[in-house]
Parts: sequence; C-alpha cells; structure tokens
Amino acid sequence: VNGQQRVRILEVYEKGGRLYTSSGPLTNVRTLVQAGPRLVTNGRVAVARSREGFRNDVARRTRHVGLGLTRDGKLLIVAQSDVTLTEFARTFVRLGAQDAMNLDGGSSATLAVNGKVRMGSGRILAGLAINSPK
Repeated sequence: VNGQQRVRILEVYEKGGRLYTSSGPLTNVRTLVQAGPRLVTNGRVAVARSREGFRNDVARRTRHVGLGLTRDGKLLIVAQSDVTLTEFARTFVRLGAQDAMNLDGGSSATLAVNGKVRMGSGRILAGLAINSPK
C-alpha cells in the first residue's frame, strides 16, 4: 500500500462517533485494494475524509469512480465528472446504495465498459477489473 511492504490497518470501525482501527496478521491474501473515503453508510451520505485520514485535496471538484451496494446486493459501479465527494455520495444515495466507497478521483479516474472508455483520459493505468455475467 502506497509503495510500502507492510499493511497495518485491516479493519476500521466507528464507536461513539470516533473511528478506530484494528490489525492482525495477514495470511492467504492475494490482492488488497486501497480506496476511500467512505461515501455512504446505511443509505446516508457519510463523507468523513479528514476523520479517515485523507488529505484536503481529495475533496476538490473532479472526476470520481466508486463502488456501492444496494440493499438487495446489487453492485453499483459509478463514474461522475466535475463533482465533490459529497455530491458523488448523493448520487449513490439516489441510486439506492446502502454503502459506497470512493475508489479514485482526479485525472487518473477512468471507467471503461466493454473495452470502451466511458469517462477519463483513456491512458494506460493500473486498475481494477470487474467481469460479471449479464
């Protein structure tokens, strides 16, 4: 994560309005994805970037790509241009997300569907691929 060989945080949880972390040994882990901040929790906008340790620049108006889950388990893959994190979170809520997470933002935020770039620069980037039957 961030070019380091060790992963420290495995779980983040909230108690009494504060965020806490717990860690433990990593075993049989093949892939880790770093993402954030959270956008939606329990169907409500829940952007708390500073409490989650994200810098101020993630809050700027830009392109964003994120993932969300609806109450019935549908995966939402959303890309939106020229929005703040709070506006992006509101989009997820309108789409029925119970929980959502920002994956990427800024000039590198790209979404391709069926081999066609739908949003972003189209330049080659490291990324996340999701293959799902129709």
